[in-house]
Amino acid sequence: MHLINNIIEPKRLLMVWQTLDRSEGAGQPQGGVGKRYVVGELRQADKGVMLHYFKDSQDFKDAKELGFEGYPAFDISKPEHTNVMSALERRIPPRERSDFTEFLKYHRIAPGAAGSLSPFALLGYTGGKLPGDSFSFVHTFEEAPIPCELTVEVAGFRYYKGMDLLKQGNSLVDHPVQFKAEPENPYDPHAVAIYSDGEPIGHVNRAQTEAFNKWLQCCRIEGNVERVNGRLDRPSVLLYVKVEN
Repeated sequence: MHLINNIIEPKRLLMVWQTLDRSEGAGQPQGGVGKRYVVGELRQADKGVMLHYFKDSQDFKDAKELGFEGYPAFDISKPEHTNVMSALERRIPPRERSDFTEFLKYHRIAPGAAGSLSPFALLGYTGGKLPGDSFSFVHTFEEAPIPCELTVEVAGFRYYKGMDLLKQGNSLVDHPVQFKAEPENPYDPHAVAIYSDGEPIGHVNRAQTEAFNKWLQCCRIEGNVERVNGRLDRPSVLLYVKVEN
């Protein structure tokens, strides 16, 4: 098990909404079912964390057509909300919980790094997902100092060759992965594909592709499959990634 020791305090987190069928492939159209939509951002400000809805973005408009009504605590008709962390902290467990250390390890955060984890950072490093919920929060790492460590969930895994291995009963854990920019991708010119053993297994969450495209130009990126869980027909594959100069 790889654990993240170097915590990078995010300047912002992207708010992502998706339909409850999480079947999105980053570089493929899926008719909107399960696709992730970046609908806003959280930013650290002098008066606490602010939420800004991306009301003019195509993602926001597309999400509204599919039923997005804003985050329950924050009126969608108002583009900005201040001091929002008090409403979002229920998405992360309190530190005094007896299983907090196990929660950190599940998200591949070294327990020794907990002292440098603000609630804002913890939301970004864990995603802040709740059961049966449509929201997650993404640490973009776009201004992260190098070296850095992060975990990445593979988007669209079930549409690629890795599914064949799982169906045959093979484990993907510890398999090394590589990343490749796809400027010719007809659905998303910013897409970053993920490969293992020479075969594509999915894509980087498009909320993090800005950082990956930059890193691919100047850094060495190493990754491996860290965890596979979920149903066999819809697995969740988590990568551990290390970026170095």
